[in-house]
Amino acid sequence: MFSTLFKNILRYIFKPSPINGGGFFIYTVIGSVAFLMACNSSPSFFQTDSDKIKMLQQLVKNQPDSTLKLIDALLKDSVNNSFNSKLLIDIYTIKKEANRQLMNSDAVYENADKIIELAASLGDTATIAENILELNSSNVDFKYLKKAEKYLPSSIHFFQSKEKKYEEAICKLLYGSVLDNSGELKTAQKLFLEVYDIFGSIDSFKAQSKVCISIAGLYADIGSMEESSKYYRTSYEIARKYNDSIRQSVALSNLGINYRRTKPDSALLLYKQALALLPYNATYSRRMKVEFNMANLYLDQQKYDKAVITYNKVLEHGLKNNSSEAISIAYNGLAAVKAAEKNFDGAIQYYQKALKLMDSLGQVTHVMLLLPEMIALYKQTNDLPKVVSLYERKIKMNDSLLNTEKQIAVHELEAKYKTEKKELENKALKNRIWNIQMYILLFSIAIVVFFVLWKQRIKLMHERAISFEILMAKYRAEKEVGEKHFYQNKPLIQSTESIEPNSNNFETLLFNALTSHFENTKPYLNAKLKLDEIAIVLNTTQKDINKVLKDNNIVSFYAFVNEYRVNEARRLFEDPIHKHLKLDAIGELAGFGTRQTFYSAFMQFTGVNPGYYRKNILGNFNE
Repeated sequence: MFSTLFKNILRYIFKPSPINGGGFFIYTVIGSVAFLMACNSSPSFFQTDSDKIKMLQQLVKNQPDSTLKLIDALLKDSVNNSFNSKLLIDIYTIKKEANRQLMNSDAVYENADKIIELAASLGDTATIAENILELNSSNVDFKYLKKAEKYLPSSIHFFQSKEKKYEEAICKLLYGSVLDNSGELKTAQKLFLEVYDIFGSIDSFKAQSKVCISIAGLYADIGSMEESSKYYRTSYEIARKYNDSIRQSVALSNLGINYRRTKPDSALLLYKQALALLPYNATYSRRMKVEFNMANLYLDQQKYDKAVITYNKVLEHGLKNNSSEAISIAYNGLAAVKAAEKNFDGAIQYYQKALKLMDSLGQVTHVMLLLPEMIALYKQTNDLPKVVSLYERKIKMNDSLLNTEKQIAVHELEAKYKTEKKELENKALKNRIWNIQMYILLFSIAIVVFFVLWKQRIKLMHERAISFEILMAKYRAEKEVGEKHFYQNKPLIQSTESIEPNSNNFETLLFNALTSHFENTKPYLNAKLKLDEIAIVLNTTQKDINKVLKDNNIVSFYAFVNEYRVNEARRLFEDPIHKHLKLDAIGELAGFGTRQTFYSAFMQFTGVNPGYYRKNILGNFNE
């Protein structure tokens, strides 16, 4: 066995692979040799079982075939390795994933069933619940659902506690299907109605359409045809709203079954509409079910030729697709036609063929509805013991039957739910991507705005630097002239007594006297200096002083005073003795009464604030 396995692994290793690089080749060889050593009970390449699991988890992502071969070899030697249940769960989980990638559905269900059994021995409710969800395919064998029946209530409670609405609904659907098969129709109906409400609460309306089919089928089973028809119509309306032609077809076909006895013409019309709605690529089973219902209607209307033609279509579908179900119901239908035509021998032959097929399947389909016709047929042949025997045989077989049409409807619903869930996840992912794109866009806009503002700031700073250079050049020139660089050429008047108010040069003399007084006595150092005080000192009026200042393009007396104070502050800044003083102290020494007045006046006459002047201009100049 191991030599064959080794050959298969080598043949796999050396075949072309889409994965490039020698590292993968080495990785596969090491993994294969290690597992062969483990399987032969030789000294293991791995130190722990967790190493084996990790290697298998890596290998299954790209090499499911090799993973299955290694796992099969490993499981055959599981007695010697004494694997515990938890490790076996991990192994079967990897095996399930490998079969899923290989699209081997039956093996997926088998592995899920094995995991459920192992998890039950450990009391692991979470693992049981997650693997029960694997049984929601339309192709699953009902025996797996029957085995999982005892775990379904606890799985429902588990997902309820986790507030996982979708998973809770799936488990309730599966449980309802099992109860429906067991004849507990009311409990099953209650579960289906709860599922209907759950999907309504999460806006999964397409899924509700399928739930309606299951609810309607159960109402039909308990004889409430009015309620059944109402839910079939609801399913059709939902499916039409979302352009689901297949679900529309199923709803109309089932509604036709309800009308078969009471409104045969309407039923036939519904069957034709159901066939027309099916797309050209619809599965044969969907088309076969509608055609079988049409054939039964033709039989009720004694249109035997049309019934035979339609039953033969169903038989043709079954033979072409190797469907025992389709073949058996076609034989039953043909048998019913033969019985209606009094061809008892032909009818018996068809019934026997159908029974033989159903024995091979271990179940009976909904053709059990034709049982009364079978009994009537055998009564006409005067073989009552054979009738009783056949009847008991069919009843016994029917006890273990899940109505196939309902089973398919439920599992198709669950497959649809998976698609719905995936669509919701994709929608959430798209919303997330859109949000990220918007964040990127806003961030990009912010970056653009930042760079524009930064560029503008650089431009302004450059212009400001040029202005400062000009200002610094002016300061250098003033410093070379001397301490009185602004007013050294102005004539000084020692006394104002000789000034005559009506003289021709009165304004010039008054202005010179004003500036001389300010430069010699520095009255501006008094923060509370007023114009009337200066007028008294100069023996003139406030009006004359304001006029002289205006004639010399000075806005006001206080502007004249603040200019001297600013120059005083500049002198103080240049004096090393005052280097340690703060800006506010310099302002007070220069005669400013408030910080705001100091900053405003300094900015007005120099173009910069005091702090910048001291740090940048005087600092550079002194250097």
